[in-house]
Amino acid sequence: MKRIVLNELFEYLGYEDIKSVRNWCKNNDVLIMKQGKMEFVIESDFMLTYELPFINKLKRKFGDKWEMVYNLHKDGNVPALNNLSKAMSSPIPIYKKESESKKSLIQKLKNHEKKNAA
Repeated sequence: MKRIVLNELFEYLGYEDIKSVRNWCKNNDVLIMKQGKMEFVIESDFMLTYELPFINKLKRKFGDKWEMVYNLHKDGNVPALNNLSKAMSSPIPIYKKESESKKSLIQKLKNHEKKNAA
C-alpha cells in the first residue's frame, strides 16, 4: 500500500497548515496513521474520498460506462473525451407510449372544455 505523508496533502487540498489537513481527513473519514513522528494516509483511501464527487458525477452522466470515462480523464485523453462528449450531446429521442390513465385524463379534460364552451 502506498502512503502519502500529510505534508504532501497541502497541494491536493489547497491548505497551508497541518491542522486544516487533519480536519479535512477527519471530516471525510480518511484515516491518519502515525509511525514515529511521521503522519500519513493510505493513498487509495485518500484518492477515493478526494475524487468521489467527480466519480458520482460520471456515474450519473455515463451510467455503467463511468469507469471508461474516468480512465480517459485520468490519462488526459482529450480527443477521446471530446468525441465522447459530442456523442452524448445529441441524444436519440425515445418513444414513450401514452398510458391509459393519461389518455383518460386528456379525454376528460376535452369533454369538460366542450361542456363549458356550450
